[in-house]
Amino acid sequence: MNPEEKQLLQETFRLSQENNQLLRRIRRSLALSNVMSILYYALIIGVPIVLYYYFLQPYVSQLFEYYRNIQGGTEQAQGIAEQLHNNSWLGELLKKFGL
Repeated sequence: MNPEEKQLLQETFRLSQENNQLLRRIRRSLALSNVMSILYYALIIGVPIVLYYYFLQPYVSQLFEYYRNIQGGTEQAQGIAEQLHNNSWLGELLKKFGL
């Protein structure tokens, strides 16, 4: 092997080592970028869920309870009205008064 070929071989080896180092840095940077992207989306999705369960959920459940109570009250009022109309002596009394 003549000196010129040896020099070219050494230069090629040096360039391949430098290229390998650059590729490792790029891969490391890409992996870190992927991890940061996953963390970013986890925060975007997770923070509202956590905020809902710790801060808003008691208020929302309380609102639903109020709604159920109101709904039950209207059903109870409808039931009382039906009982009043179905009761025979009360129905006669209401007819006497013209109601």
